[in-house]
Amino acid sequence: MAKMVLEMQHITKTFPGVKALDDVSLQAYEGEILSIVGENGAGKSTLMKILSGSYSCDSYAGNILVEGKTMQFHNTRQSEEAGIAMIYQELNMHLDLSVAENIFLGGWKQFGNVIKWNKLYQAATEYLGQLQLDVEPTEILRNLNASKQQLVSIARALSHKPRILILDEPTASLTETESATLFQIMLNLKKQGYTCVLISHKLDEVFEISDSITIMRNGENVISCPTSEMTEEKFAYYMTGRHF
Repeated sequence: MAKMVLEMQHITKTFPGVKALDDVSLQAYEGEILSIVGENGAGKSTLMKILSGSYSCDSYAGNILVEGKTMQFHNTRQSEEAGIAMIYQELNMHLDLSVAENIFLGGWKQFGNVIKWNKLYQAATEYLGQLQLDVEPTEILRNLNASKQQLVSIARALSHKPRILILDEPTASLTETESATLFQIMLNLKKQGYTCVLISHKLDEVFEISDSITIMRNGENVISCPTSEMTEEKFAYYMTGRHF
């Protein structure tokens, strides 16, 4: 049986006048692709901001367990140190720096007080190779298309040696071909034991790529199940609360 690497227990988050999350629980397992889906305002992004440390642990109720250990994240750095990497829809990258500089942004000191550029480029090449991304580490990020920039952001996440990768609507700006490439990379990461959490609202990609599905509506987890147990009719009902 697969090892549980993440458990979120009874997460409740309230903003002034609005309960954004209401007693939400979910689990994710090693080497699994979990899709979290829901319409806009369902609460999925809020839940992932809690997991990534963007919302401090003192701003919500509930527990987060990583590999069975209760975690309290006051900031994103603590979440990263626990092995969680968040890849946002809007890339938080520096377009006028090189690919390698972006991959190790904030961690250049590991290559010496006076940066040993050859070592930095070599290390970047290893992560690019892991994603089968054929670009030079010296290339300026602005010169790459949206798909390759997205993959560089994943390489940056991998450089933190995470257990769990969260991808927030990663195909929003990609073509169908580029999306297929990204999905193949996610499958390769899954084989390497990574747990991938995919935030999406696209029925086709959820059924294509995920092992399990959590559907959220109005701040609640309305169902979590293996993808094999979900049908398009059930999907539409749980997403909207209406029969079609």
